[in-house]
Amino acid sequence: MMNIAAGACIFLRGDVQPAKDAIHRSYSPEEVRESIRLASSQRPFFTPGFNPALALTHAARIQGFEKSGGPYPSAETTDAIASDTGQLVWHRDQTKQGFVTIDTDKSQAVIGFVKRANKPLKNLAATVENEFCSILLTSLEDKPIAQANRLLLVTTARSANTAMQWNDKRTTLTDWGTEPTVIEPVKGFVVLRGVEQARQIEAVPLDSSAKPIGEPIRAEKAQDGYRIPIGDPATPWHLIRIVR
Repeated sequence: MMNIAAGACIFLRGDVQPAKDAIHRSYSPEEVRESIRLASSQRPFFTPGFNPALALTHAARIQGFEKSGGPYPSAETTDAIASDTGQLVWHRDQTKQGFVTIDTDKSQAVIGFVKRANKPLKNLAATVENEFCSILLTSLEDKPIAQANRLLLVTTARSANTAMQWNDKRTTLTDWGTEPTVIEPVKGFVVLRGVEQARQIEAVPLDSSAKPIGEPIRAEKAQDGYRIPIGDPATPWHLIRIVR
């Protein structure tokens, strides 16, 4: 829920471009009938020989049900799977501590084990204490982040109801808990990079109704950009104001 506002900006503006290419799949009537026998490991495409990683690189479409398709292209087995637009990248890790990045002109994000994200994005970098979190920066104007005067910064980690309890396998809740819902604040700092002609940058912490909490936080000018401390106060939302 914390990311809905930023997600709306990304979706409604079309910040993330559609895939440039599409991989088409087709099936014979017999293959459609026999697909029910395939192992669950074939989900979600139920197409033997189709590497699911292809759908992270290109669009995946069904072309028809008259005849068999294939052979399908192979997917690169690298540590990073990138969309053919270059805007979305899944940085995989042998220890299952990877992260995903979104890098567009108007919206950028790092999601996952952010501590391992050692390559800054076009306008965003972060150093945080949390093992797993999401950091999303989006323009609140129809301008790129580098030129906008108002940005929304959303930082989220774990959240739960008070006294909420999981079962031993963490597959379902044994106790839904009570109000209030509590959050793990994301602590550290974010860096705004490549902000054009900025004279002053400040971050205004916001409450759940988007009203200011306390005084604005002045960004510190550093060699790599403007550093903004986060985590105090404990809130997932900051309105960033840029004076040029």
